[in-house]
Amino acid sequence: MKIRYILGEIGSGKLTKCFEEMIQAEKNQKNGILIVPNQFTLEAEKLFINKIDSKVSFFTEILSFKRLTFKIFSEIGLDNKIVIEKTGKLMILRKILNNLLNQKKLTYFTKNSCSNIGILERISNTIQELFECDVNLQTFENSLQKLYSNQNINSQMIEKLNDIKIIFQEFKNFIQKDYICNDEALTVLGQKIKECNLFQKKKIVWIYGFNGFSLQEFNVIKEIIKKAEKVNICFNYNSDDININDLNIFDPFYNIKKTIKNLNYFCKSIENVEIEQPLFLNQNFRHKNNTELLHLNQSYFKYNFDKFQKNTQNIQIFSAQNKFLEIEKVAQNISYFIKYKGYRYNEIAVILADFDYADYIKNIFNKYNIPYFLDYKKDISSHILIQMILAVFDIIIYNWQYEDIFRYIKSGFLVECDKFDISEDDLYNLENYVLKYGIKNDLWNKEFKYGFFENSIYQKDLINNSRLIILSSLKKFDFKANKKYKVIDISKKLFDFLIDLQVDKTLNKWENENKQIFLNEISFNSTNLDINVQIWNKTCEIIQKFVDILGDEEITIEEYSKILKAGFNSEKIGILPPTQDQVLIGDFERTRLSEIKILFCMAMNEGIIPKYKESENFISDTERVLLINDLELKPISNIKLATDDFQIYSTILKAKEKVIFSYALSDFNGNTKKPSSIILKISKIFPFLN
Repeated sequence: MKIRYILGEIGSGKLTKCFEEMIQAEKNQKNGILIVPNQFTLEAEKLFINKIDSKVSFFTEILSFKRLTFKIFSEIGLDNKIVIEKTGKLMILRKILNNLLNQKKLTYFTKNSCSNIGILERISNTIQELFECDVNLQTFENSLQKLYSNQNINSQMIEKLNDIKIIFQEFKNFIQKDYICNDEALTVLGQKIKECNLFQKKKIVWIYGFNGFSLQEFNVIKEIIKKAEKVNICFNYNSDDININDLNIFDPFYNIKKTIKNLNYFCKSIENVEIEQPLFLNQNFRHKNNTELLHLNQSYFKYNFDKFQKNTQNIQIFSAQNKFLEIEKVAQNISYFIKYKGYRYNEIAVILADFDYADYIKNIFNKYNIPYFLDYKKDISSHILIQMILAVFDIIIYNWQYEDIFRYIKSGFLVECDKFDISEDDLYNLENYVLKYGIKNDLWNKEFKYGFFENSIYQKDLINNSRLIILSSLKKFDFKANKKYKVIDISKKLFDFLIDLQVDKTLNKWENENKQIFLNEISFNSTNLDINVQIWNKTCEIIQKFVDILGDEEITIEEYSKILKAGFNSEKIGILPPTQDQVLIGDFERTRLSEIKILFCMAMNEGIIPKYKESENFISDTERVLLINDLELKPISNIKLATDDFQIYSTILKAKEKVIFSYALSDFNGNTKKPSSIILKISKIFPFLN
């Protein structure tokens, strides 16, 4: 059992070194695993296969922690458990909260918390953090006992933390037998690695692309060290000194140093684990011919940096009056590099500090015929199917209001359905009639009699026929707003309604139309391909989870709709890029770049990047400080800013040849916007910046 660190600054060839060793292991028929971040698995596989002469890998696997988890679970038989994602978690929490409040075990949360989706989501985020930080319930209890004895602590805060502990305990008890929560999967993995055969065959493991690990991931790595022949861990760390004693929480390399220190401590406490001399790569291969980016790499984190005393060509900054003109300028630059400088689209990437830019990018990049792929987890709540389902619930809840009815009608599913003979023109005429005569509530259940005089633009038979078709399409959804129903009954009728409306058939038709539009180069956005089928499958999963978890529980249509909406808001789908030669558009947090020559960093405005993030759960920064001696939770917000800055630095220096920063001078309302502190820092390092 051995561990070795592969260290070096960004661009020093750590991944290349891993690939070289993996290829040698392949030749020696040795089994190996490369563990990378989840977003980088596909790209790493492509890069590795391209470096193998045979273009086939027999002995080496490239996995993320998530894929490693499910691979081992399938081997040892845990894949038969029901996987609980965020939607299922909200349903379980609602049930647990309701039971605990009925038993009067909670003091901070009230009965209203059960139906308040915002509170349920914050509790869900808190539980996620407790799982990720591998918090032990007994340790949590001991921490609370210390707070109880402190007279200066706010009693309400202790009540809140105690309620969270009780809910966390009940949640773990609930899922223990039949379920496995996504949040706890890595914890279970750490416990089950010893039972699997994956690491029995003298596996060599490489770990690349991480600037630190959660406590769950750290525990998994500890178990891998015990079983693998050798573990190699790569870090962006410009030193070969791994004997780390003092840590400064505001050091940009804090997470890396802390991880190395903890791993060393663990290895020394286990017999037969050898810490090898680290492999230090002291040459920057990526930027060796690019003095500007090399200087940026060396100066970014220095307080007293040397200014670059020459004109710069490979680092540029420009501003635009607003985000629309900023995107336009970037599109013009990309077109210039492609047409006149011989670059390919896949050698260019765009990183957005503000992903709201994506909606504008779609139109402008299509205008310039730039093929692109948006690298982000797509929120399904804005999809037309989801909006249609929520509109149907709102029709019942708010008693047939105009907005809800026509949200349902304009979704397009009614017109596409073969069972109903109605056209878009019929619906437009009906909408005008409804608006003119104020049709709402119970009037929809009666024959329309107004306005059908001689020479009227409205035909009584056509208008009433459209009304009857709408009523007929919703007849299976015959619920009352103020009555409680079993969850299984609501879910069954909802699913029957969707099948009756031929939703799956319509989505398949739209899917084929999207593909044809892309193939005919009418649109250059590849992000929408295959999305409809994924969302239909995800919708069916969510409805099934309602039945599995809440089954015979009785709730109102409004409560069902709120939980369903929260579930839709929390669900995201990932999309694989369908082509290779396209501009990658991503963000600093999620996107993992490689082999990029030109990088555009957009929306570099103050308040957007770096961004101060409020806590999304019930444990505040003040409470984290009080608990820090007993519980290892996520860092407080100002420490997180330093970590984010390191991620920004890592992303910027992925570019091999050019980095172009841009920001807007104002928003669409004319309010002034300032450049980010990162722009100001780079401007100081390069005083002769173009």
